[in-house]
Amino acid sequence: MPELLAAGLDVRVRAVPNRSLSGDAAYLASVVRAVDGPVVLVGHSYGSAVITGAGVEENVPALWGVVSTSDRSINPDVERFGYQRAGATTV
Repeated sequence: MPELLAAGLDVRVRAVPNRSLSGDAAYLASVVRAVDGPVVLVGHSYGSAVITGAGVEENVPALWGVVSTSDRSINPDVERFGYQRAGATTV
């Protein structure tokens, strides 16, 4: 995050209430609607599902889901959703 701030980007971190997927996505969508300008949402693990739900807002041009491993025995979603390692030519 320091690199993003140093680049002059407005970085905001919000913890979701962890009540339900739809409730957490609705909460994050309300945060996104309050931002004037484009918002790139980043999520890891459960957070990736939350940003997918909140990412339908008009000011969200991109979602970035972070997967911590490419080992399919640990994370079967790598194969299921076709995630690529960082630096890949396609994501």
